Amino acid sequence: MKTVKLLALGLVAAFSFYSCGKDKDDAKEEDSKVYLVKSISYSADGENGKITFSYDNNKVIKVTAEDEEDDEIENIMFSYDGNTITIKQPDWCERILTMDVANNVISKDVTTYTDYNGKQDIIQYSFDSGYLTKETDETNTYVTSYVWSNGNMVKETGEKGNWDLTISYSDIKNKTNLDFALLIENIDIIYINQFLKNVSKNIPNSIVYRENQEVQYEHKFTITLNEKGCPSKITDGEESSYAFEYYD
Repeated sequence: MKTVKLLALGLVAAFSFYSCGKDKDDAKEEDSKVYLVKSISYSADGENGKITFSYDNNKVIKVTAEDEEDDEIENIMFSYDGNTITIKQPDWCERILTMDVANNVISKDVTTYTDYNGKQDIIQYSFDSGYLTKETDETNTYVTSYVWSNGNMVKETGEKGNWDLTISYSDIKNKTNLDFALLIENIDIIYINQFLKNVSKNIPNSIVYRENQEVQYEHKFTITLNEKGCPSKITDGEESSYAFEYYD
């Protein structure tokens, strides 16, 4: 805040009272601010790359994905028409989001894509009050379920319950527009993060994957925060790492 020189103690007292209230309002506003992710540089599952986000009036309009392995750059484009959002990944994928305008959440999400064999496939995501609850591969009749608790996505279960992924969270508040659990679990799913009712409220600190109730792997994350309290880096030992940049 600007320093103001006052001529009378009465004015000093009055201004002090006002400034304390304004400081609290500023702090509250800063604490509730959502920082938009500018880029993610990652090394995970044997892949290295960078994903950059472009926005217009806080709406994502383009995502640029760079794959260092193949030296490829792909632009994913977003267009808006009423309550419909179309996401196009050139030549192989189109995703149609239908929004519930009144509540500003997704009510329907259908992805149509062509696999490496030229086969058409359709995936539909289901939502409950704006929260992602199910992923249905209609072509291969495969279902994945998502469970939320206290504002965090805590579990993902495969069809017939033969596998599940459990996520534990730190006490660090998520001040960004990105759901880090969904990112770490499946980097492709970040394209709908912007339109979820609520990304997970906290930053995850571990993931456990089981098949037939047997633990197959467990990842424990080290979280580095920037001066705004947002993750600048998340690592899992030598397995994977994600580095983040944000818009002011």
